This record gives sequence, structure tokens and C-alpha cells, in this order.
Amino acid sequence: MAVMVWTEPRVRPALEELLWMLGEARSRARRPLSRFMVEEVRLPTGPMAGEPYNLATQPYSRLFCAAVDSGRYTDFLSTGPTQSGKTLTTALGPMAWHLFEWQEPVIFGLPNDDMRRDKWEDDVLPMIEATRYRELLPTRGPGSRGGDPGARIRFSHGVVVRFMTGGGADKSRAGKTARVLVATEVEAFDLVKSTSAEGTQIEQLEARTHAFGSRARKYKECTVTTSTGYVWRKYAAGSMTRPWYPCAHCGTWVSLDRENFHGWQEAETEVDAFSNARLVCTACGVLWTDDERRWSVGQMAAVHRGQRIVEASGPTASGPPIPPPASGGGWEGNLGQECPRSLGVPVIEGDAPKTFSFTLRWNGAENLLMDQGQIGVAEWQSARAEKADEAERAMCQFYWARAIDDDTENSVDLTVQSLTERLGDWVRGVCPADTMCVTATLDMGKHVAHWLVLAWREDGSPHVVDYGTITVRWRELGLENAITSACWEFAEICEAGWLHENQSRVPDVRWIDSGGEWAKQVYDFCKTTNYAYRPMKGFGASQDFEKSYMQPKSTGSTVLHIGEQYHVAFVAETGVRLIEVNADYWKSYAYRRLMTPVEKPGGLTLYRTLSRDHRAFALHLLAERRELEWVPETARSLGPRKGGWRERWVKVNRNNHWGDTFYMGCAAAHHGGVRLEIDSAEGDGGPRPVVAPPRRVAGRKRRGVVMYRK
Repeated sequence: MAVMVWTEPRVRPALEELLWMLGEARSRARRPLSRFMVEEVRLPTGPMAGEPYNLATQPYSRLFCAAVDSGRYTDFLSTGPTQSGKTLTTALGPMAWHLFEWQEPVIFGLPNDDMRRDKWEDDVLPMIEATRYRELLPTRGPGSRGGDPGARIRFSHGVVVRFMTGGGADKSRAGKTARVLVATEVEAFDLVKSTSAEGTQIEQLEARTHAFGSRARKYKECTVTTSTGYVWRKYAAGSMTRPWYPCAHCGTWVSLDRENFHGWQEAETEVDAFSNARLVCTACGVLWTDDERRWSVGQMAAVHRGQRIVEASGPTASGPPIPPPASGGGWEGNLGQECPRSLGVPVIEGDAPKTFSFTLRWNGAENLLMDQGQIGVAEWQSARAEKADEAERAMCQFYWARAIDDDTENSVDLTVQSLTERLGDWVRGVCPADTMCVTATLDMGKHVAHWLVLAWREDGSPHVVDYGTITVRWRELGLENAITSACWEFAEICEAGWLHENQSRVPDVRWIDSGGEWAKQVYDFCKTTNYAYRPMKGFGASQDFEKSYMQPKSTGSTVLHIGEQYHVAFVAETGVRLIEVNADYWKSYAYRRLMTPVEKPGGLTLYRTLSRDHRAFALHLLAERRELEWVPETARSLGPRKGGWRERWVKVNRNNHWGDTFYMGCAAAHHGGVRLEIDSAEGDGGPRPVVAPPRRVAGRKRRGVVMYRK
């Protein structure tokens, strides 16, 4: 009988098939996103088209991939400047990863049908064609041979990508279920049609993944619009991750933003703006060159909401600052490769927020595809644009990735939603039992006057008892009579009082803003009441004020009383006793009341009602953005009597009237005897100017550091 051996030619094919079957029977190892991006993705367009994807080119991509690979999050939202690789890194890359590495279907969300073909031809198809997975593109049917992708595309390995848009009926978004959702331009999805009964369009898209529970993955990206838009709301509700990086000079870990970008303000030409524009370290005040910026940003670490980096541990952490490379664009290499000049492991203070949503924001400081000079030219041109509002909107959205009607620093923990949820235990019109002072303030306007009543508790915490508006009927009565009528209507409201311990209580301090063309009418009204209602006027560096506030040193025939950044002055021309207030100082004080938690002394609370009822009020409180500017000693007329950093408030929304009544109420409360002892000590929740003035560095030009405007 013949003996069969494995080397016989007729046996060898069977052996090979058996080995192949055993190999395929094992579960296939899936690469993490960071490795997939580096090994598979090629840049489809631009000056580096065809080159392998490199995590060092845009270091924020390392933070994003690490978050995806960690498995801690199910929802990812990313926002950053335009042309910074946002779509490729945070949407198309993950989509390709799930389609080809995980081999599972993906829902691709787009705002409308018009974008479907453009997005496929301009972004998705070039990205796939630049990889080895181009062989899996369909050869017939939708999406083949440059054709219309239709509602879905089936690749050769059987996996489908389904396009869903914000247009059409609800059923058009209900025909597919998948574990993975990738959505671009998500701001356009955040609306509810009058014919819809299923919530916003983005919520309907997310519902397509609910069957997979915690295994679902949702990737969304878009530029920022306003603080009430979908992107900023989701960013604030998630991890609120920001990159931090070490200064190349002092080694301090910082996170820089638009306020730290100097040098372009006083440039006379675009060329000067390009040459002088620099980021300034908030710790040592040294201007960064582009090489130093690339080195610093290349070391970035992820810091979430409520965290900060206090130091870096490691062999070089306590040594002198480590110099950056003399030239080049940061450290070459990918995830996992350590920088040869490592500062050690950053020590992050604070617990990571308990959330399944990873929300990442990077800005122009961290966008290494654009030099500082380019951003400086854009800022210089924007400041001189005829349509200032549109230019400012473009700078916020396209360069700094910040909410248009809010300040990034202010709104990190402060959003419209967070303000409307600061509810106290008292309904409208009721003062807390421990109320020690009640203030009423009126911000006069040509069409509408806004008023606010605050109850100040024993610990110095303000509680909003009531607020409202008064119609100024200037068309019927004429401006002078209408202003006077509005003042008397405000007096009637105040004299009716508010409930305090079962008794009616009228406000202890009542101020009316007399700035504007109606000053005489306000003065005459206050004189008539024998100054039971006091006229006030704000001064500051902001654009709404004629000049900055100057604190007098002593009282006399002109200055009758001096308070904390306000004083009572006798104006001889009108014979009125006017309260002059440092508006910038008290706006900062008011802002700290918004940032202080409600359970701590000094934290603002609102009367109890539905949160949405306070939305308009909250929008007014967030209508101005805080900025810091450096004022040299030679510019005493513009700021403090000695050089230093100064706060100024920039209006980003014209409806800031209740915000003005709030800062007026804070100053009025101090005039009425309210004191918050911790406000000058530690931790009342408010930001302070923590940066040192720019210092001179040997051998380096210091042009363009001054930030004040002439």
C-alpha cells in the first residue's frame, strides 16, 4: 500500500488551504487609530499631497487619536481653525478606520444634499484614492467611475457608507442603523423643523446609533459660531480639552489664546504686522519665535475641564529651561516617540471630568500649518475692515476657534446654559431671609430701558430677585418726556417693593445710568427725588466710554465721597451729584460672581423658574468679552498711572443692557455697605491678570509689544 506524504504535489494545495483557514479563523488584530493614520493615510491635497500622515505635523492630532484609542469616550467633538486638518483628522480618518480596519458600516452626516456629492468628490474620494484601499472602491453603481454617490456606497469588501443629510423628512434619517456616526458641519444640524416630532436633526442622526449602547461611536466636527450654538454647547458640556505646552524659555506649562497674541496692533503696514506678530508667554512675558512656538506646541499635553498643569516631573523638570531647536518645524516622529529634549512628564492637577464626551478645541496658537506672521496680517486687516462685525466673526471662527459672542477664557466654565441653571430657592419677587441690602439699577435706552433688582445676602452673594424692561415711548412723547416718564415708571416699580420676610421691602440703593443724550432728564429726575435715585456714569477703556476712570485721591468741594473704584462728584455745570464708576473694574467683579459656584460666598443665583426663562437675561450677561492689554508708563492717559496689564471689556453683542445693570448693582451694593471679604483673598472664582509685562531679552527686538490702541 502506498504511503501518502505531505510533500506530494497533490497534497500541498490542501495543506495550504488548511493553513489559510486556520489563519483566518483567528480574530484579526485591529490597529489603534493613531497607528492606522500613520501607516495608511496619505495627505490627499495641498502642498504636502501624497505624503504620509504625520502626527507631528499638527500635534493636536496626537491628543485626538489618544482619546479615541483610550476607549473611555463614545462621543467626540472637535473644533479648530479652518485649514488646520480638522476634517481629515477628526472625521475622514476615523471614517476610513472603521470602514477598512474594523470593516463595519458608517453613517456619514452632511447638512444638505448639495454637499453630498461635493464632500464625496472633494474630500472622501481623494482621501481613499491616496491609500491602498482604493482597490475597494466600487466599480459599478453609486460612486463608481466618478459618478454620483447617491444615498450610499458599497465597497468591494461589502461595507457600506450611508449618507444622511439635514434635509428631507424625519424618515430620511431613520432608514439606517450603525455603530458609527461621522458628521461634518454639525452646527447646521442643530435645528428643529416645524414639521418634526423627533428633536433636532443631529439628535435624529445620533439616534441611529442607540441600538449599540456604549459601543456606539460618534465623531463630529465643525467650526465655532456663537456661545449658544451646538458646537460651543457640546464643547462646554464635554471634557473641554485644551492643549497645554511648555514655554521654551521658562519651562512653565501654558495654554495660549488670542489675548496672548501681540505685536500686530501698532504695526503701520501689513509687513510690520507680519514681522512683529508673536505669542507671549503668560508666565515670563517673552515673545516666541516661530521655531520656539513649534517646539513648545510639539510637546503639548491634553488638559481637561477643571485641570491644569502645575509642573513637570522627570530628570530635567527642576533644571534650567531647555532650549528649543535652532531651526525646523518641531520634532519629527509619531506617537510614542519621545522628544530628545523632553521636559519630563507633566503633572496635571485636578480630576478628569466624568463624561463620555471628548470635546477638543485648538486655536491659531496651536495651528502649525500657519505662521504667526500670517495670523498677524489677518488681525491687522480685520482691525481696519469696513465691516468690522463680519471681520471679527471671521477672526473668531477661522483663526481662533472661539465663540463669536463670548470670550474663550470667560466661557470655559461659563455658558448660557450654565447661567440659566444657577437657580436659587426663592421664586420671583422674593428676597432671601438673610438679605442685608437690596439694589435696583436702571440702564436707560432710547427705545427700551432695562432694570434689575438684586438682593445681597450676608455672605456677599447676589440673588436676582426680579428684572424687566420699560418701553421708552419717544415717538409718542418726544425723547425728553419719554426718558422722564421711564424714570418715574422705574420709581413706581421700586416703590411697590419686593417681598422680604412677609413684608414689602423697597430697594436700599437705586441707581440710574445717565450716560447718553438723556443725561439732563435723568439728572432732573434724581434731583426731584432728593437723590433717593442716584445718577451714575461709567468710565473705562472699553469702546462705549469716552475716557478711562481716574480714581481721585482726596475729597473736597468737587469730590464728595470716594469708594472702591467709584466716587461721588459734584458737577458744577449741572449742579448734580454724580456717581462716577470704574466700569471695567466692576464688570470684572460682576464676572467673578458668575464664575463663583452658587454654593460658595459671592456666587450669583437667579429666582427659581424654568431655566429657559432666563435665557435672554443670560445672553446679556455674556455679551462682553474680557481682554488684557499692556499699558506702558508713557501711556498714562490711556490707563493706569503706572504701566501694567489692564482689563478691558469688548462688546461682542449689542444687547448687553442687563449686563450693565448687573455691574452697576455690584458697585451700588458696595456703596450700600456690602462687602465680600474673600474677593481680595484667594479663590473667589474670578480670573486675574496673571501675566508679567513683556521683558527685554538680550539680542532680540521687542517691537510691537504694546497692546493699547491710540
